[in-house]
Amino acid sequence: MPTKRKYSLPKQTHKKKNKTRKKKKHIKFTCDFESGNCKILNISTKNNKDYYVKLTKNHEPYPKHIKRKYENWFYFKVSNCKNKNITFDFKDLKYFQNEFVGYTTCYSYDNKIWKRTPTTIKKDNIVWSFTPKKNTMWFAYYAPYITKRKNKLMKIMKKKPHTTYKVLGLTNMKQKIDMLKIGNGDKHMFIVARQHPGETVGSFMAEGLLKEFFEPKHKKKRNEFIKKYTLNIIPMCNPDGVYLGHWYTNKIGCNLNRNWQKRRCVENQIILDKFGYHKYGVLYIDLHGDEGANNHFITQGSPKPNPVYNLFNKTINKIDKRFQLKDHYEEEDNRNKKNKFGIWGTYDCKWKNGMTIEACMKHPLYKNLNSIEEETIKVGRNICKTIFKISHLL
Repeated sequence: MPTKRKYSLPKQTHKKKNKTRKKKKHIKFTCDFESGNCKILNISTKNNKDYYVKLTKNHEPYPKHIKRKYENWFYFKVSNCKNKNITFDFKDLKYFQNEFVGYTTCYSYDNKIWKRTPTTIKKDNIVWSFTPKKNTMWFAYYAPYITKRKNKLMKIMKKKPHTTYKVLGLTNMKQKIDMLKIGNGDKHMFIVARQHPGETVGSFMAEGLLKEFFEPKHKKKRNEFIKKYTLNIIPMCNPDGVYLGHWYTNKIGCNLNRNWQKRRCVENQIILDKFGYHKYGVLYIDLHGDEGANNHFITQGSPKPNPVYNLFNKTINKIDKRFQLKDHYEEEDNRNKKNKFGIWGTYDCKWKNGMTIEACMKHPLYKNLNSIEEETIKVGRNICKTIFKISHLL
């Protein structure tokens, strides 16, 4: 695995007045952990209490011909920061369609419970100020979801009844692309998440779906389901991109979501060769996150009429009030042609039963939630409820 950088101010020398005097510690920035991504440009302070930090992100290895390089993800740790007034000026943001309008930066004191702080949106940068109550804290675009959490989830879920765990293959960095196969039915459903590593909501949705599926209250529905259907789910398609702190691409700068036909990414090859979804699926769902929308929504995976999409969309909108019926991409004419085709539509537009579920990533921390990611875990639970509700019609 590649090493990541640590950032801190140079140590200052002081004349010793007495032995009991304590040295003041400057703030320190690190991103030397999985999914970490930040680059410090400058740190200025006059009194070791008020700091102004200019920072940016490390770029992804996009091919030169790609004009729009989506690189929103950042995630870093701040140490020695208690009671210090810090202003963060995050530079060089290349965002499109006003997707940062209404965005607020995420923070955590324990790297587990994530909340939001007011953020000022400017032309090509965002600015926020914070006075930490503790000596260590983290900031990120959204609550992170790393392979450690995914592995823990898979370890628990593969012990569930009628469940088979499979490793489909290894990535360029020798990480596992693994899958859960649940049920024994002839009709197969396929769900994938985290083609885009920065869209962490995908894995949170997958986790919520799996947890809801095995809730005791669904025992009768579940027993009926597994006789007729087999659910195949990959919670993390792009573990290399997740580790490296990328937003859109894998290790070599490949966007999985645009390479199902050309098979330029090893992840696409592994899933297409081993997954076998194209032969007998009745439902295909691709879990993504959208940085521009104000609500969760679903977009079709095919340009043709999609009765399964219509049924699913109407049903989940009745279950979850934070979904919108309207396809957000259809509301943006400039993006319509490029973004309407997700994994299934890009690979084979003949599939009438494919769709992409886009969870809103700039949603607020709702009053009934302790941590922001609970919202997208809830979305995953509602996806499961929707599948249970409409499965007899597929």
